[in-house]
Amino acid sequence: MRINRHGIRRVLALATVLLPASGLAQQTHPLLVTEDWLAERLDDPGLLLLNVEYDQSTFLEGHIPGARFLPYQEIVTQAGERLVELPPVEQVVEVFRRAGISNDLHVVLYGTPIPAARAFVTLEHLGHQQVSILDGGLFAWREAGREVATGSVSGGRGAFEPRPQDDVFVDAEWVDERRNRAGYALLDGRPDNEYTGADNGRDGTYRPGHIPGAGQVYWEEFMVSREEPRFVSRDQMETLFRRAGIDPGETVISYCYIGMRASVNYFVSRLMGHETRFYDGSWNDWSLLGLPAERGPQRPPG
Repeated sequence: MRINRHGIRRVLALATVLLPASGLAQQTHPLLVTEDWLAERLDDPGLLLLNVEYDQSTFLEGHIPGARFLPYQEIVTQAGERLVELPPVEQVVEVFRRAGISNDLHVVLYGTPIPAARAFVTLEHLGHQQVSILDGGLFAWREAGREVATGSVSGGRGAFEPRPQDDVFVDAEWVDERRNRAGYALLDGRPDNEYTGADNGRDGTYRPGHIPGAGQVYWEEFMVSREEPRFVSRDQMETLFRRAGIDPGETVISYCYIGMRASVNYFVSRLMGHETRFYDGSWNDWSLLGLPAERGPQRPPG
């Protein structure tokens, strides 16, 4: 089992300038921005606002002025039984270029939490230096009484040149080699019944349970509610991480079933200053490979 050092004083640096996740340069931008922050910079030519969603109809019905649409389906691909994976680099980079991304632009993402977070981790993997998420998305923008635009938006291509990082996305072998090492913490983003195996692996669709030693925070626990898709406070995030047995300074490995919900947990882990890795294959891949599994609740008390 992974060593939990619960006696260590838990101190998290939660300033707007946070630690880099990997080989990325030291950050000079906030990972999470507010609608007030965005409103002050909406006309900044150095900022690109992207609405990441499953369906373009929601964008056409209402979006933040100046935003462009980025289709979630084009930044993931079906990969056999593994369902959702990162497309080939050339393919996903072309999607980002069509959306207007260039290396010198500060990209601000908003939309349903999972698509926005998936775009965030993908851009970090590709080495983009300035990527943020708008807290609350269009909900927060509307709540503040700000203008909402409708219809389609066109724009020029970007000139994004990727600098892929080799330590953001990790595979099963990498995870298996480190899951029992001090300094690493596995974070499962699935709900209780999937994590514990009570769902019997979605009624026999796959193996039940979770990676041995993994803590769990269902990704929606990081949001105020479905109706109010803002992130909870930093104190609440810290409480959820503590419940999952994650200590300050540990490298967090985020996973779920197919790498969608884990995107939100990856973002939160980054927001809290942790070195963070993304196991895209997640439990589906782990199960197909026949790697060790355990069932039942494994949360430490707290």
